Parts: sequence; C-alpha cells; structure tokens
Amino acid sequence: MNRFLILLFIIFLSVNVEADDSSQAPPVESGMKPIFNGEDLSGWDGDLRLWSVKDGVIHGETTPENKANGNTFIIWKGGETKDFELRLSFRCNATNNSGIQYRSKHITDDKVRNKWVVRGYQHEIRNENTLSSVSGFI
Repeated sequence: MNRFLILLFIIFLSVNVEADDSSQAPPVESGMKPIFNGEDLSGWDGDLRLWSVKDGVIHGETTPENKANGNTFIIWKGGETKDFELRLSFRCNATNNSGIQYRSKHITDDKVRNKWVVRGYQHEIRNENTLSSVSGFI
C-alpha cells in the first residue's frame, strides 16, 4: 500500500472542533498554500454525517444519532506535501477526544471499520479536566 503524505483531522467520540472567533490562525505568508478554502470540503474526504463547514470552518461532530464507527478521520487529499508548516486554530468542548494526524498512512484494507482510518503521528487536542495532562502530546 502506498504511503501518503497527508494532513488530516481526527475525530474519536464526541467532538465539536471549529475555529474560535477570538483566536484565528496566523495570516498566510507569501509562498504558503492554504489547504482549506473556508467554503466547502473540496480536497477533503470524510464521513459527511460527521464533517461539514459551518461559518467558514471545518466542523466535526458526533451525536447520538450520528455516531462514529470507530476512529474516523477527515483526510486532506488535495495534493502532496513535502516539508510543511501547519497553522490552524481550533475550538473543542470539555469532553472531546481529537487531534491532528500528519504524515500518516491511509488504511484501506478489509480490517478497518470505516473508509477513513489512518495510522501515523498524531498531535493530541483535548480540553478535559480529567486528563488535562495529556493535552498537546505527540
């Protein structure tokens, strides 16, 4: 299986991740290329029951009606990366379990529970009081 150099966002259980109005990603510098257009999920692949664009940001959310079938990701497939600098803003609730996968491999064999499984490096994003010491680990 080919190893993809992809950026993607991860959603585990109950997640609500979107940009915070009071904090925005730094402006795009000369030579940088945005991977999200702020309008739709062009260039991205994920379970559309869980992923959408709201108010110009990528919004991931599971609900009792729309549960994730195991770990599921939104995968950027809009190109290939070399060396890169990822800049973003995020907002999460107090019970989320989320993160950012990068330089990961898209797993497409018959052993996965859904079409959006990857393996690789992950930067954890959490906003929990019970596991606050794990925020930001790689």
